[in-house]
Amino acid sequence: MKQYELIKDTDENGNENISVSDKPKRRLDLVGRLVCLLIAVVIWLWTVNFNDTDVTETMVLKIQITGLDALEDNGMMIYGLDKREITVTVKGSNRDLKKYKESEYKVTVDVGAINEVGQYTLPLSVTTPTGSSLTIAESEPLNVNFSTDYIAEKTVPLDVQVINYPSLGLVSYTYEHQFADPDSDNVTIRGPKTVIDLIETARFNVDGSFAMNTDSKTFSGFALSFLDKNLNPVNVDGTEIDYSTEEIEVNVDIFAHKQVPVRVEILDDKNKLIAKPSSDAIEVWGAPSEIMVISEYVITIEKAEVGKITPHEVSNKDLPDGVNVKENVIITVSFEEPAE
Repeated sequence: MKQYELIKDTDENGNENISVSDKPKRRLDLVGRLVCLLIAVVIWLWTVNFNDTDVTETMVLKIQITGLDALEDNGMMIYGLDKREITVTVKGSNRDLKKYKESEYKVTVDVGAINEVGQYTLPLSVTTPTGSSLTIAESEPLNVNFSTDYIAEKTVPLDVQVINYPSLGLVSYTYEHQFADPDSDNVTIRGPKTVIDLIETARFNVDGSFAMNTDSKTFSGFALSFLDKNLNPVNVDGTEIDYSTEEIEVNVDIFAHKQVPVRVEILDDKNKLIAKPSSDAIEVWGAPSEIMVISEYVITIEKAEVGKITPHEVSNKDLPDGVNVKENVIITVSFEEPAE
């Protein structure tokens, strides 16, 4: 709706004239809008920062273990923790819930008073930020289960296995690995004696999917899994096994093996004879990226003659660089006349 301005004027005889201007009174309209906006901002600031209405929020808090140094002074450590975090519901003012970060809440368990090996259930202590109105309204059971044992140390051989090969339509894969330092094919592990006594081998599982982009790779600082004397996995869930692979370098090369068909090419074949190789396919191997480009193995014959058998020694020189065949493989080629 437009607003109009009344204009008052006096002529030279002293008579007053009143007229109406069709120019909208935009200035007054703008002021009103600014006042409304200011009121809205004040209400929002009050709601966010000064509203003391109690609300709740669910958080996942990590459990902090204290007293580990005292336990280690007694030659012991904990293992088999049944949980490392708990879910709690915090209640308090909206202002305080927004003010404090999750890192300002503490969930602790003190193991410093333990002086014997065994199984334990200890209470958890939950602390909310100091000076706040926040309390714990609800939570998981406020306790943690674990075991204690004497600390043990052991050096075991390091085994390397490649898993998760890429799907490239190849027949099979093999790999070779070597340690940059031949003396680094073992690793020292440290942990609770009950678990350490079970471990006979440390294993590094290499994710072979890297062969999609490269054929070889060097690894260091990798994670380990552990096997018993029968090469079965040792369960170390909730157990801290200390070791370091930062100084160990493992070089892994992937090789792909593929069956490719044999094709005979005759340079002088006026009689259009049919070549009959003794083998329809051969196995080639090499880096996956190289194997992908080869689709057949070609035997070249200068001249074909009926009844003549031509031996051919399979050779790498007939293949692209980086692709290999097994040595000492002989394919014989005979020739037949085409059927009439």
